[in-house]
Amino acid sequence: MSATRVSLKKPIEQARSAVENDTPNQPPIQPQKKSAFTNAEDYPKHLSKSDGFLLTRMFAAQQGIDGVDASNEIEGCKLFKKALAETGMLPGVLETRSFMVPLSLDLLPEATASHADARVMKSMWLAGMDRQDPEETAWLANRIRKSQSFLIDNQGGTLVAPPVQGELIELMRPKQALINAGCTTVPLPPNGKISYPRQTSPSSMYWIGENTSITESAIGTGQISLQAKKGGVYLTVPNELLKYASVAADALIRKDAATTLALGFDYAGLYGIGGANQPKGLALYTGTNQLIDYAGLTPAPKGVATNGNTLRPEDAYRMIGLIEARNFDFKGWVSAPGLANNINGYRADAVTPGDAAGQFVTAITRAITDKMPGTNFGGYPVSKSNVIPVNLTKGSGTGLTDLWGGDWGHLLLGMYGAVEFATSNQAGSTFQNDQTAIRALIHCDAVPRYEGAFVRYTQLINSLN
Repeated sequence: MSATRVSLKKPIEQARSAVENDTPNQPPIQPQKKSAFTNAEDYPKHLSKSDGFLLTRMFAAQQGIDGVDASNEIEGCKLFKKALAETGMLPGVLETRSFMVPLSLDLLPEATASHADARVMKSMWLAGMDRQDPEETAWLANRIRKSQSFLIDNQGGTLVAPPVQGELIELMRPKQALINAGCTTVPLPPNGKISYPRQTSPSSMYWIGENTSITESAIGTGQISLQAKKGGVYLTVPNELLKYASVAADALIRKDAATTLALGFDYAGLYGIGGANQPKGLALYTGTNQLIDYAGLTPAPKGVATNGNTLRPEDAYRMIGLIEARNFDFKGWVSAPGLANNINGYRADAVTPGDAAGQFVTAITRAITDKMPGTNFGGYPVSKSNVIPVNLTKGSGTGLTDLWGGDWGHLLLGMYGAVEFATSNQAGSTFQNDQTAIRALIHCDAVPRYEGAFVRYTQLINSLN
């Protein structure tokens, strides 16, 4: 079967036309309904017809790989850089050979997001994945797996054909537990620093008699500052991916980079060591009226033990109550997937203590054959994250984990709305191995608006029964 041919206008002209006519950003090509190749010999010929913005084409152009036309991508990057510069959002220092792509226009000011050139770039970026074919992606993944390429993931999942649509931030959201839990995302300016006021204490009400003056009270105020920290993803790819510049290859690279950025940001928000180069995670806010250490309370929860703590159903309501007692609204939990699923599978005892053969404690009316309900604990959703450690120890207990809860809207995640990419074929052994090193940089920070809006139960045994 020969490859399907699609007659197209130049993507930039079509994207700009959609912007100027104030019509929705339409992709410059129609999606393929099925795979357009039958064997490996057809593959390169088919890929030469890819359109929209492809990272792989831009990477190939930077490395001078012959036979790859990246004129559309180069023009798109120039337009986006121009939009950033004209609206005062271009960082002061950029590497000479680097280029910028949108992380999310929502993280840029309205003047930038509505700039015609920025909208053209977004239209091209979305169009780049419109022809993403699951069969083609699976074929490429299998080929890369056999060659032991960088995309091998010992935990599985990296090579699954991804539904790659939207900006990079949209690819991060499904993997980023903190965003899913309800954290507040705020845009950072190009200088990377922004401050927000906060109320530290309320005014007071007094009961007064006739001809009695009211005692003066004042609202306590303060401020918090977000200062951008530089986070990076470093990939090494075989040059075949760039020579063929396929939509499937782009899908794999976009998904891999977005997943790595999301997990790295989650970890920093919870466990970051702080300082000039990394956000300070919630785990380090241990002062008075800051993060609640549930296991360290007096009296101690009943599940606290020498060799590991046990999560009990009543702990959910006690932890929720601790947050509400501080006048915050409890919003949800963040935990490792294993603990989250064990919460769903927790069963009461039926006949003898410890037999765990009774009704499910979560959604008690469901049968063993019913589909698992959405994970919740104490009536609030649980966001799963693989950055939560499952290797903590206590006494002789090993393989222990954490459970986090709180009013997640009070954790601010600051991000600059663009990602800086650069490539090299001289780093390490890349030249010898015919590979290209790819670096993606984002600038972000995480700061709690109120440190006392969160609770942590640590050193938990992963199983509830």
